Amino acid sequence: MVPLRLSVRNFLSYGLEGGELDLRPIHLACLSGANGNGKSALVDAITWVLWGRSRAAREDDLLRHGTSEMEVELEFAANHAVYRVIRKRALRKSASGASLELAVRDGDTYRAITGNSMADTERAIDEILRLSYETFINSSILLQGKADLFTTKRPAERKEILAEILGLGQYEVLAQSARQRERDYRSESERRRTRVAELDAFLAGVPLLQAQLALTDEQLRVREAERAQAETLASELERRVQEMLSSQARVQRLDERLSATAREEVEARAQANEASERAGAAERLLADEAALRTRLAQLQEARADNDRMGTTLLKLRELEASTVVATRHIAAEDGRLRAELRAAEDNVRKATMAEAALLAIEADLHRAREKHATLDALLTARGGITADLARLEGELGKLAASAETLSVRRKELRTRVQQLDAAGALCPTCGSVLDEARRAEARALACREGIACKEQMDRENAQAVALAAQKQRAQAALTTTEAGMNDAQLGGRRAAELEERARLLQVQAGEVEALRLRAGQIEAALKDGAFALEARQRIAVLNKEIASLGYSSEAHDAVQAHIRALLPVESELAALEHAREALQRASEARSAAHARLAALAEEKARIVEERAPLQAAILELPGLQQSLLQHRQTLRALREAEAVLQKQVGGLTSQLENARLWALEQAKEAELAADAEGQQWAHHELAAIFGKGGIPAMLIENALPELEQDTNELLARMTDNSTQVQFATQRVGTGGKAIETLEIKIADTLGTRSYEMFSGGEAFRINFAIRIAMSKLLTRNAGADLSFLLIDEGFGTQDDQGRDRLVEAITAVAEDFEKILVVTHIDELKDQFDVHVEVSKGPAGSQISVSAA
Repeated sequence: MVPLRLSVRNFLSYGLEGGELDLRPIHLACLSGANGNGKSALVDAITWVLWGRSRAAREDDLLRHGTSEMEVELEFAANHAVYRVIRKRALRKSASGASLELAVRDGDTYRAITGNSMADTERAIDEILRLSYETFINSSILLQGKADLFTTKRPAERKEILAEILGLGQYEVLAQSARQRERDYRSESERRRTRVAELDAFLAGVPLLQAQLALTDEQLRVREAERAQAETLASELERRVQEMLSSQARVQRLDERLSATAREEVEARAQANEASERAGAAERLLADEAALRTRLAQLQEARADNDRMGTTLLKLRELEASTVVATRHIAAEDGRLRAELRAAEDNVRKATMAEAALLAIEADLHRAREKHATLDALLTARGGITADLARLEGELGKLAASAETLSVRRKELRTRVQQLDAAGALCPTCGSVLDEARRAEARALACREGIACKEQMDRENAQAVALAAQKQRAQAALTTTEAGMNDAQLGGRRAAELEERARLLQVQAGEVEALRLRAGQIEAALKDGAFALEARQRIAVLNKEIASLGYSSEAHDAVQAHIRALLPVESELAALEHAREALQRASEARSAAHARLAALAEEKARIVEERAPLQAAILELPGLQQSLLQHRQTLRALREAEAVLQKQVGGLTSQLENARLWALEQAKEAELAADAEGQQWAHHELAAIFGKGGIPAMLIENALPELEQDTNELLARMTDNSTQVQFATQRVGTGGKAIETLEIKIADTLGTRSYEMFSGGEAFRINFAIRIAMSKLLTRNAGADLSFLLIDEGFGTQDDQGRDRLVEAITAVAEDFEKILVVTHIDELKDQFDVHVEVSKGPAGSQISVSAA
């Protein structure tokens, strides 16, 4: 991965502008700037935009103080293509918002390849880079003070560091997994062997179970034969008992039939007597037939008279109903006129009152109109006050932001003065010890800047107080204006209400004379009866027609009384006809009753004859029933004994079947135990293979020649081939035994010496060469190319010649990298680089500038 262009906004010390670094024309450059100006922030920006990770403990700590959103954009080259990634983060009131965009250059534009989610996009970036965050910061970035991290460790610890660089930790995970699986298979083997022993104990009792089953089966066959014999005898007894019970039921039914025959004889005799009585009554009724016919003729004549009088009465009722309707119409018209008279008098009174009320509201209406007329002026005044308030609030906001920035800067300056006051103060730029003159100069510079900040803060505070007073006065004026507007709006609503009321009163006052005239007309009509004249004429005509009918209610009542006296003759004549029919039916019923009595006497004799032999046969029933009860008890006992034996046979059979299954389980468990023991041995061997003495040791042995070659090639450039490094993985211990180790043997023109015997400059060159070689090894092991290198090391330990050699080494190794940035504060060293990237910090945030020497 090669970074091409980096742009940051509101990220750590960088503000909205100035945070852009174009690396496309840069191959080798130095990166300089005071501590805290934002050099390390550029590295954090690269790792955050690509992997979402940085040195910060929390992602929100990367936001510039006082801002709510940040953004980093990076263009980089990888796999012969150019990509652009943009990561944003914004704080919300309830949650944080984040986004991630990925695009690939397609001609002169970028084509989006962002995933459906941030996780999808991050996976796409990982596939492009083939480089993890940890691999990047441990290979592409050489941090200050960590170059000797490998050489100063003990030999055993060096192997651990090299194993970590080679990514051999996975083999330890595999070894631990193999050891755990070995323990699991050992436990499984022991458990299955225990089960095999348990099943051996169970199977030892199988012969005894087989003998018990044979004995119990024989006993069961004997009980089954006894039970079958008892069932046959019981069945025969049940058949005979059932036959006798049937005969007993037949006798009972015959007895019931004899009783029913006796009851039927009594009923037939009663029916014959009743038929004789009905025949005599019918004969007596038929003797009065002539007199009944005469009374029927009189009834028919009286009914004709009653019909004529009824027709006259209906006509009379119609005329009387019409008279009532006309009378009600006159009464209704009278009520309507009286109600209209009362309404007219009430309206006259209201109209008179309206004239007086109209004069009373004119003054109120004038005052309300005057108050509403001030509304437009008040609206204009409120608009001006609102604009002034918005302007004042904006100016106060700017002053508050400036005050916060100045306060933070004063705290930084106070801290710097305290540090400079201490003995042995260090230069904040290069970290070297300051002499007295430079310390005093630096302290005076910090104090002057602090005083300037204080004076600016005092001026802005005074300005803020004045603006606050203006804002308070404007708010008071706004309150007064809005109160006046409310009063004017109330006046407008009051004027509208009074105008509507005046209009209604004018209408009422104009109707007073017409209302008085109408009230006089109604009063005269009521007094003279000059209303409903057609109804009054209709009543006179109806009264004449009623008189002409000549209807008499007394004559009508007499006819109706005569009819009621003659009415029974109709039922008597109907009874006469029924008597003729009843006489015939009674004669027939009497003959039928005598015939029924004869048939019942014959049936009674037949029943007595059939009952006699059945009664004699059922005398043996009680004895048979007692015998059947005893045989049933015996049969029940035999069945219970048989069921017990069947249960015992079933239980023994089930146990023997279980024994067969136990035997199969025992064979299976033995087989599985053997498999588990084989797996235990295999995983024991795998644990040894994956352990430190297995594959990891072999991979380290294979990697060391490559690491040694890269280190010596770089050392040769820095030392004119005078220094060589050798990595030894074994040494001879006591008794000639080989011991695993990872020692570093360093040889120069003076011979082979230990690392501690070399000077600081020599040791730094050795460490630098080893660190570059390890970075190459790390990226090759990750499957990526090491194309970008950031060197943040202290070069103060080098003399002029050593620094020249280091620059030469960096220049020489530059052929292996697309881009190299060297962080330094030493002016002599900066002058040896053609391109300078300077990071400075101002009130608006950090600024990046690129210049050529």
